[in-house]
Amino acid sequence: MKVPALKKLIVASKEYEEVFAKELLHRIVSERENEIKRQEREDELKRQEREDEIKRQEREDEIKRQEREDEIKRQEREDEIKRQEREDEIKRQEREDEDRSLDDEKWF
Repeated sequence: MKVPALKKLIVASKEYEEVFAKELLHRIVSERENEIKRQEREDELKRQEREDEIKRQEREDEIKRQEREDEIKRQEREDEIKRQEREDEIKRQEREDEDRSLDDEKWF
């Protein structure tokens, strides 16, 4: 049954009370408005939670990225120190070899 036909049936009824019908209609409208507002608040809360989660994830990603960069820099420093130590050792060996060579020449 369509709304206009239902309205006509209700209004034509001997038991129809206009005040009661208006109060009932007002209550129905009010409940629907409240439900819409509740749903909007719930949707907003979910949207905010998603945004917060995205921001949290972005912060975590940035921290991880920074940690990786720091680890790379640390490793590069360690590699540079090792390289320098090897160079120093090579130079030391060369000096020792040179000193031995000079010592050998003195004996002859």
